[in-house]
Amino acid sequence: MIEAMKGIGEYIVTGNLTPDIFLEKICQPLVEIKPNKENSERSQKQLIVFLNFNTNKNVIEFDFESINAEGKDSKTEFLWIGDSIRHKLYCPVTTRKLDRLLTTTISELIEASNEEIPPLKTVLHDFFNKIEFKAGSKNEILYFIRPDKFEFSEDINQELKNISDRLLVSTNEQEIKKQHEALIKSIQNSILNSLNLTSMDISLFTLKVDGQLICQTPQYKKMIYDEKIGVLFGISSKYQQRKAICSICSCSGLITTSDSTNFKFKLYMRDKVSFSSNFDGKFTKNYNICKDCYQHLLIAENFIATNLRSKIGGLDYYIIPHIIIQTEDFDFEELSKNLILKTNSIANLTKFEKNLIKEISNDSSFVINYLFYYSPSGSNEFKALKLIKDVPPSRLSFIQRCEEEIMSLVNNKFEGNSQLIIDLNKLWSCIPSKEVRNNQKKVEKYIGTSRYLEVVDSIFSGNIINVQFLISQFNEAIRILKYERDGYNIKISDNFALKMLQLNLLLLFFKRLNLIEGLKMSSTSKIDINIIQDMIPEQILDYWDNLEIYEDNQRKALFLLGYMIGEVGISQSSKEIKNKPILDKINFQGMSIEKLIRLANEIPEKLRQYGKLSYNENINTAFRILFESNIEKWKLSNQENVFYVLSGYSYSNYVSWIRYKKSTEDLLLTKSEIIDKLKHGQVNTEIYGKLLTEAKNLIYGERKDFRKARELLTQISIDDKKVEP
Repeated sequence: MIEAMKGIGEYIVTGNLTPDIFLEKICQPLVEIKPNKENSERSQKQLIVFLNFNTNKNVIEFDFESINAEGKDSKTEFLWIGDSIRHKLYCPVTTRKLDRLLTTTISELIEASNEEIPPLKTVLHDFFNKIEFKAGSKNEILYFIRPDKFEFSEDINQELKNISDRLLVSTNEQEIKKQHEALIKSIQNSILNSLNLTSMDISLFTLKVDGQLICQTPQYKKMIYDEKIGVLFGISSKYQQRKAICSICSCSGLITTSDSTNFKFKLYMRDKVSFSSNFDGKFTKNYNICKDCYQHLLIAENFIATNLRSKIGGLDYYIIPHIIIQTEDFDFEELSKNLILKTNSIANLTKFEKNLIKEISNDSSFVINYLFYYSPSGSNEFKALKLIKDVPPSRLSFIQRCEEEIMSLVNNKFEGNSQLIIDLNKLWSCIPSKEVRNNQKKVEKYIGTSRYLEVVDSIFSGNIINVQFLISQFNEAIRILKYERDGYNIKISDNFALKMLQLNLLLLFFKRLNLIEGLKMSSTSKIDINIIQDMIPEQILDYWDNLEIYEDNQRKALFLLGYMIGEVGISQSSKEIKNKPILDKINFQGMSIEKLIRLANEIPEKLRQYGKLSYNENINTAFRILFESNIEKWKLSNQENVFYVLSGYSYSNYVSWIRYKKSTEDLLLTKSEIIDKLKHGQVNTEIYGKLLTEAKNLIYGERKDFRKARELLTQISIDDKKVEP
């Protein structure tokens, strides 16, 4: 992967790699408009605020302008490289953190630049106060901007002076820090109020001295370059090694470094002694990178983080293409856009327009790496979760074709139900992961994502998945749904029957991808399905044919058993018996063949109890023939037994729901036709016309509710002469 990143860096840089080009290429993008998720009309234009130290007037002025105003490229204009220059050096003059500019930035810059940025010493002396105090056994120095240098209103100036005076006379460490925090917060609020802005309006802050941007001075740029690159390849560098062979380009006789602290991506271990050569803690023989390769890696890292970043399910990932064959007309930025579009289209099949994506399936000039990672917002923490390597472009097209085949099946056989469409985002909610929430109750990360990533790896790489693993994960997802166990990546509000059908289609998806091991079983029964075909409803036979995962009689037998259990559940539901107690007969943890036999013996009596046995007599007979002819050589696991029983149960519920929908639509049509006739007979139907319109919206509108629609329709009572309420 490192070699692939170096290649990306070389494609991005045209011509010689000078310090100025390097700094330009590591600048991070800025958004001009910040979207408002709740109200798109209230999206906010983003601004950069300038603090200008006017040494002639001895005052601090402030102003602002829009990001990329008048065609500027603000990220390079203000040298926005992030809120840290390198590991543990947090003093860029262009920053999102105003509190740093008002406290430590100037003093840290003076130290980092060896006092080579001339105006800064004057600024620190004239515009900042310094307080020294004892913090435990250590002496500490605290800088803070002088509030009397701002031209606020008289009341605000007096308030800030009072806080500053208390700070200057404080001797207790805790009191000093408390007053210091209060002062800086008050100054920040005063600046924003004076500009009539809120923090949501501001993207960046930067410093000027007498109207000149500090970030554009040659000395500042040199300091940034030295801190990013120079210190790693100088004589005093802790991790440098002279005349070593670069581990990337294989050039010898170059100064190299093993220090990876500048990289956001943790490319290799260098923070644990046990990973160093000979356990010496120096890392000089682990992975050596020359200066040229190091710069290209940082440039590539920034480009990838900006242009090749997306999300599948609840996980972030980077796309890292590895160029194998270089051509003169190769457009790397065009390729990057296409790879994001293509991957996003198989992650969310219904969201992306296929015609926007350039076909890449026949391109053999590159392969694709996917790096899944965890990196919380506002933190330097980066944890690689999974690296999926060397995926050919043709694989993406194959995955998409399989998804589209499932979508076509859903459209033709399942009324285009969007909950049944299969893509990588839908897969996310089928492999359970535990949520970890922060103090604001927002999901911060997930535990147990390795199972999902193993499946995604198989999809991209073509590695075989054992069907027992998939079934165990699917059953766990169904248990979470059934027992409403909150705190997972599975919505407990999802429809149980549709979820089971989705899992069936997901198995079909893996089968179409040729990934499943253990799905096909050698026949253990001599029963010819054709003998009992007439006993089984055509809908069920059609379902088996379409899904291709019911090729053996054991799965078919369990499906039929589940279907009959579903018929009992529907009867219980219609009699307003809550939670369908028949489901309690199924042990969601797994069921042995002995438990299946006991369950099978109970179901006919339950069907008879609810008057459903006569309608299911043939199904029960077909089930008995298939089941009893296989008992002696039963091959399905306890988990599979549960899965296929629940599949039949869910299909029964789905078919019942389709019948209910159809009958409701028919009822709407009937009521509509009669009301139209009564209108012609000059009968006042205004009240019921409103009920009819409301019911129609509930049936065909965006927010469908067939049960409520049916309730409205039943309020329309019609006889031969009039419409009665």
